Amino acid sequence: MKKNIKLFSVIFIASLLSMTLFLQPHFVHDTYNFYANDFKPMTDYLGQGRLITYCLTCFLSNFNGISHYIIQFLSVVLAIVYLSISSCILYRMIEKRIQIKKDYQKLLILITSQMTLFTLYILEWFMFFEVSIMCMGVLFSVIAAYQLIEKNKYLYATIFYILSVFSYQASIAIGGVLVVLFYLYDNKNNKLVKNIKNLIIMFIPYIIALLSNYIYMKIADALFEYNSKITEMQKKISVFEEKIKETQEKI
Repeated sequence: MKKNIKLFSVIFIASLLSMTLFLQPHFVHDTYNFYANDFKPMTDYLGQGRLITYCLTCFLSNFNGISHYIIQFLSVVLAIVYLSISSCILYRMIEKRIQIKKDYQKLLILITSQMTLFTLYILEWFMFFEVSIMCMGVLFSVIAAYQLIEKNKYLYATIFYILSVFSYQASIAIGGVLVVLFYLYDNKNNKLVKNIKNLIIMFIPYIIALLSNYIYMKIADALFEYNSKITEMQKKISVFEEKIKETQEKI
């Protein structure tokens, strides 16, 4: 337990120091839209299949008087916490498979486990106020991969994959990648056909999670007509662009 706390502390502090830029006030369209609407729950997230993110906006709607800078700061810190925990899990999984003889090997594993999750793609998420939920989805996905590889628990893996995809669809991807990498490493001496067969079985929880999110989005679209609103907006944009072209031609 003490070793895990120490490992988490090292990763968290190093990540926090390297992410100080995102602790400063910053805005993107989605964040500004939420603040400009007085913290009202964003129903768009329901149509996008991001149910947990919608629940976050419902929760934050009770704190309209609080500074949005505080919310953003806390969201970034929580996101770093979730990614740091994910890095700890990944570190233990790698450490288990490598005979560590020198301290520099521990350092390399530490850097690898951190950089695997703190990628440029994920760093982009830190521009949004809901980054904490997005990174929580990454944690759920890593836990799902851990349940499959280390525990062979398909039910738990399915639950965590579902939580991941309903947080943010892109966050589920890391779990699938980890399952493939660790399974192939552990079974590199098996025949190719056997590995492919077992991987297909191991991806059943992943597929169930994606299908559940897809079905939910279809139901949400029928209830809230989210996609139809987008189509209508796209038509208006096309008409506006045509008018601009006509004006330019006249000039």
